[in-house]
Parts: sequence; structure tokens; C-alpha cells
Amino acid sequence: MQTAMIAERERTLEIESAALTDPGSERDLNQDVVFHQTSYTGQGEAVGLFLVCDGVGGHRGGEIASRIAADTITGDLADLFSSQKGHTRPVTPVLARRVVSAIRHANDEIQQYAQKHADRTPNLGTTVTLVVILGQTAYGGHVGDCRVYLWRKGRVNQITQDHSLAAQLAREGIIDEIEIAEHPRSNVILRAVGHEADVKVDVFEHPLEPGDKLLLCSDGLWKSLSNPADLARWLGQPMAAADLCRQLVAEAKTRDGSDNISAIVASLNKVTGC
Repeated sequence: MQTAMIAERERTLEIESAALTDPGSERDLNQDVVFHQTSYTGQGEAVGLFLVCDGVGGHRGGEIASRIAADTITGDLADLFSSQKGHTRPVTPVLARRVVSAIRHANDEIQQYAQKHADRTPNLGTTVTLVVILGQTAYGGHVGDCRVYLWRKGRVNQITQDHSLAAQLAREGIIDEIEIAEHPRSNVILRAVGHEADVKVDVFEHPLEPGDKLLLCSDGLWKSLSNPADLARWLGQPMAAADLCRQLVAEAKTRDGSDNISAIVASLNKVTGC
């Protein structure tokens, strides 16, 4: 678990985060990769990087793609955590472009690996869902069907949009949103990092408030906890981020467990006494 403190005018806030990934009950190989890190700028603003990658494809191909993506993206954005004196606040438009650039760099790295090992690892690909928190704003980049949820004051909203055939059917009104999780085409991914020479990245910017919680998760979790009201009750539990990750993963594994399960929780909390 990591905690970064931020000074925001007259109040002090902290970002508390934790991550957990589990292969599930039926798979020996875990193709999910999670990453979380928090720090602060020289001006006292918190900065956090949160990442979930879920490998697409069977055997070891998905595992390799998700690891390449995670290593590339975290390497490209590592300087966000410089705490040296004089480290300045990243400029917002530059930060948004860097999120996209890091994901596209990962796409290139996976493409290059696939070309060199075409006989052993064809069709490498992975989903990528990335959030950078700076101050009280979340900046994100998203490809695939991992999700970001925002819990606020007892309600949960899905920030990202799935790039799957089932989700597309829901957007077209052919099926209901609640049917996505159990639809037979829910595993058909329409957009993944590494599958094509170029990748389209969804970008979002979302304001945060003290008391908010962000959940980044792979489909192995959200398909087991697909009811928003149910998920809101879990996220509303007054517990540490690490405990909440353990509870969510354990519940998803109990309900299904047929896929890899990953969760990252990032809470924006006001420090008691400040």
C-alpha cells in the first residue's frame, strides 16, 4: 500500500492506493499485470500512476504482451515521481499527450517483439487502462475492456468504455448494459495494444473530490461484480485500500474465478485533524 500527501490550499489530502492480482480458480497463468505508485511534486501536489494490463490471447502470448506494455509505460512515465527540489508541476496538455504517447510506445514495442518471435508468439496483444492522478484530477488512457470506476458519496460510475463486441451491442441498443458481462461475445476485444501498427487510445480527464475512490480492474473482476449498486456497496466499505482490494478479488473469485482477477484502489482522503 502506498500513500502520498498533497497540500491543497488550507487542507491536506492524501492518496492511498493498493493493487492485487490473482490468477483465479481455473488458470495457472496470470496474464494480468498491475502497477501503482504515488509520490508528490515539489509544490506538494500528489501524483499517482495506476495501471492494469490484461493480456489478450492464449498460452504465453498475452502474458508477454501485458508485461511489455506495463514495463514500457511505467518506464516512460517514471520521471513523474521525481521528488527532487524544484520539480515542477507537469503541464496538463503535456501530461495528457504523454499518457497517449506511452501507450503508443507500448504498442510499438509489442509489435517489434511479435515480429521477432512470429513463430512462437503470433498475434500478441493486451488491454491497457492507465490513470495518472495529479492534484485533484485524474487523467487517463484506455484501450480494451479493463475498467475505471469512480465511487463518490455512495454511487459508482464507470468512466471508461469497453472496446468489446458485447459493449458495442449495448451502445447500439441491441442488448442492455447489464447483459455485457454474461454475453457470449463479451470476450471479443475490438481494440487492443499490439494488434495493429497503430492504436487508438481513449483519453479522459475527470475532477476528483476528497472522499472519492477510483477502482481500476480487469474483466475478471467487473464481470463478477457487474451490478453497479453491488459494486458501490463494496467500494463504500470504510476500509484501507489494501483490504478493499483483497475483499473485491476474493468476492470475484468466489462468484466466478474462471479468469484472472485484478484490482487497484486509489482513495483521495482528507487527513484527520487537518
